[in-house]
Amino acid sequence: MKRVGFSLVLCRYIDMDVEATIGHFNLIIVDSLVMKKESRIGHLNFIKGGFDVLMDEKSSIHNLNKISSIAVLYESVCLHLRRNARIGVSHLLDLTSSITIGENSMLAGVKYGHIAFISKKRVWGM
Repeated sequence: MKRVGFSLVLCRYIDMDVEATIGHFNLIIVDSLVMKKESRIGHLNFIKGGFDVLMDEKSSIHNLNKISSIAVLYESVCLHLRRNARIGVSHLLDLTSSITIGENSMLAGVKYGHIAFISKKRVWGM
C-alpha cells in the first residue's frame, strides 16, 4: 500500500511502488521522485531543488534532513539511494552534483553516533 502523510509533494514525475511511504510535514519539490518497494521518507524533511530522487528497494531518508540545490542546474543531478541505503537524522546535503549512497550503507545521524562490532557469529550495536 502506498501512503503519503500530511506533506507537500510537488514533482514533475512521481512513481511510488508497493509499500513506499512518505511521512508527515515534509516539503518535497523536485523534478522527479521514484520510490521503489518498501522505500521510506520519514518526517519533517526539506527536499527541494532541480534534481531527481531515486530510492531503491528498502532505502530510507529518516527525519529532519535538508537536501537542496539551486533551482536551475547545468547538468542532470540525482540523489540515488541504493538498496537498504539510509540517510539518518538532521543532515544537510547540497546537491550541486549527484550523490549516490551505496547498497547497505548509512549516513548516520548527527546527534547519534553509530558503532558496530562485527565478528563471524554476531553483530553488536552500541
